[in-house]
Amino acid sequence: MSTKPRVADVRNVDLVGPNDPVSNIRPVHYASAQYNPSSAASASTSPYSTSEFSNVDEEASDRVRADARIGDDLEWRLRRERVDAKNHEFWAITNTLFQTHLDHRLQTQLPPPPAADSPEETITAYNKAKDAVLTEFYRDWLEANKARQSRWIWQWWGDVRHEVWDGLKRSFKRR
Repeated sequence: MSTKPRVADVRNVDLVGPNDPVSNIRPVHYASAQYNPSSAASASTSPYSTSEFSNVDEEASDRVRADARIGDDLEWRLRRERVDAKNHEFWAITNTLFQTHLDHRLQTQLPPPPAADSPEETITAYNKAKDAVLTEFYRDWLEANKARQSRWIWQWWGDVRHEVWDGLKRSFKRR
């Protein structure tokens, strides 16, 4: 009886990681190989193997079609990674700016928080003042960033639209 833990083979599935602490985006690690257990022993260990980007058999009779499919697979994977990287970058910058501006607003418009043993009226007054500062900040932030956010949404949806369309074309080509 083996004491080795059983782990699922995940070489041919996309993996989703935990949220990035700044962008709050969960990174996707796209599968790069169409793993075939029967050919695993004979598979090349070269990091430059074209089979990494396609599920085309090495013995494919039509090399032109096989090469085109390999190129399409690589292009598809790289495009998905570029879209994800742009999305991560946008949200990392946006969230950093948001937090910096929020911290500045709270530091400049609020007195230091009262001690935990302060009278209830003091704590309540501080919390109301903080709520008012936060409400004003959120309104100002949304107004100041409306055009930037709108541009990003249109750009992102354009990228995603192309990704979806290419995915549909790929799925019909494989049938």
